Amino acid sequence: MAESNGAVAAPHGQGQEEMLELSTLNGRTLKITVESDSTVRQVKQCISAELNGMYPGLLRIIGAEGEVDASLPVLHLRGQALTLLFRGTRCVPFHDGKVPHNSLVLVDGIPAMFDVFTGGWGSSSKIRFQFNQGEQHPKFAGSFQTKDWMTDPRTGIVRTRGGDELEVLHVLPENSEVNTWQVIGGSALVRTAMSLESGELGRLSQHDVVSVEEGGFLDDVDGTPRLRISSPMNGWVTPYLSSMNLVLMKPLPEAMESYMEPWHPLRRMVQFLAEKAEA
Repeated sequence: MAESNGAVAAPHGQGQEEMLELSTLNGRTLKITVESDSTVRQVKQCISAELNGMYPGLLRIIGAEGEVDASLPVLHLRGQALTLLFRGTRCVPFHDGKVPHNSLVLVDGIPAMFDVFTGGWGSSSKIRFQFNQGEQHPKFAGSFQTKDWMTDPRTGIVRTRGGDELEVLHVLPENSEVNTWQVIGGSALVRTAMSLESGELGRLSQHDVVSVEEGGFLDDVDGTPRLRISSPMNGWVTPYLSSMNLVLMKPLPEAMESYMEPWHPLRRMVQFLAEKAEA
């Protein structure tokens, strides 16, 4: 996945320009220049062109108040710290018989959640796409559902008896290990338990890659962060040394987006480490 530190100009009408800087979770910055009357959707299209044609629907722009609606004018972003996130990197044609319910899909390029549901006793099953991922469909607004449909698994085209035709792609889950971290500073002592008084198992060296299972903060003066790892040893480590103001471990860049989701149990830990790394 390519990012650039150079400016990218978005084709549009004549007028004043806006320069946007978007940071990714792996520390890079993408600069985009667009006309001031552009929308966030057009910003995504420009970013897509820079990222080798990645589907614009896979991109998320996070501002001061959360994910930015694609229909908003670009002037809404002025003065905000912007973060660029990715919903995924690979898509395949949609097949309703093989795609799990509650999966992320792109419908005519718009991100949506797919499921099949029954409205009540005796009701027919309906296919449903809910456009609740920061952008509404230009025709169906927030939701589309039908009980009469046919899917072409070769193309992902969904056709209805009423004449609607939707181009649907299944966004594949990332294959990278979302619990993979790396030792980035010095070495990290591995203990048998969360307590700092527990027995020592050994040390991790700089650049070692580990699997993290859970974490938390100790109730001590420093609020010491602790992580339980399962590989290459099974024990507990401290990813940040307050006495040296040194971050010892962080997730791999490929896993960062998952940790920033509101539901992730280690989100607070990852945010804490990111703040310490920038201090």
